[in-house]
Order: sequence, then C-alpha cells, then structure tokens
Amino acid sequence: MPTHTGDPMERLEYRAELDWDGNVGSFARVREFRLRTDTNTDGGNEGPLPAEYLLTAIGGCLTINWGRLIKKMRLNVEEMSIEVRGWRNLKEPPAPGDNLPREDCDGCTGEEDTPHQRAGREIWHGLQHRGEGEDKRGSRDSQA
Repeated sequence: MPTHTGDPMERLEYRAELDWDGNVGSFARVREFRLRTDTNTDGGNEGPLPAEYLLTAIGGCLTINWGRLIKKMRLNVEEMSIEVRGWRNLKEPPAPGDNLPREDCDGCTGEEDTPHQRAGREIWHGLQHRGEGEDKRGSRDSQA
C-alpha cells in the first residue's frame, strides 16, 4: 500500500504486473488484487477493456478525493454517483510503417512532411534492422 512520511521529495509509487492471456487480454496483479482485461469483440469478454479501467480510475480518483473532502468538511452527504464517459475512433490506428515507403535505408531521406511521418519512418527503420549485430539470445555482440 502506498505510504507517505511527509518528505516533500517523497513520492507515492504504484505497480501493476500483467501477463498476456495468449489472445487479446491480460491477467493483472495490483497489490493483493487480481484483475482481468479482455474485449467483447475479438476476445472472450472475460473482463473490462483497458479503456474502461481507465475511466474507472478517473471516476475512482474523483470519488476518493471528494469523499475525503466531504469527511474533512463534515458535510452531510448521503450518496454520490459519478459517470465517466470516453470515446475513440472505430478505425484502428495504423501499424508502425504503414503508408510509409518500404525502401532500404539508402532511400531514407528524413525529408518527410510531418513529425508523425518522421517518427513512423524511424520506427519502420528500427523494425527493418532489428536483430542486426545481435546474437541468438538477443544481446549485442561484444566482438569488434
């Protein structure tokens, strides 16, 4: 559980560990709690989507802080409900390198139109050359 000693340089630190379920979901451990993420489209609908956990976290932070304020001010509040909504585009984001030229590094000019395109090309370049100079265990060769 996060603790606080009063030191202004101290910080609360949180940790979650997740294991992939082999499909599109995961099993998460947070302190003594077990959580499940999944989808209701291409998963088994065995848990909330990560975006739904995010909305829950936002609402939970609001509830905790307002609850503390209600207690501190000794207000007579009998109930409180919060609804948090979010949305995203239905279209999936492009994969790294999608819609980018598939040319060799000699063709990488760095003269793209936008920072997004430059970042995409850098990711694509890294994927193209992943593993070069590495041994079979994935560590860098130490030989010159």
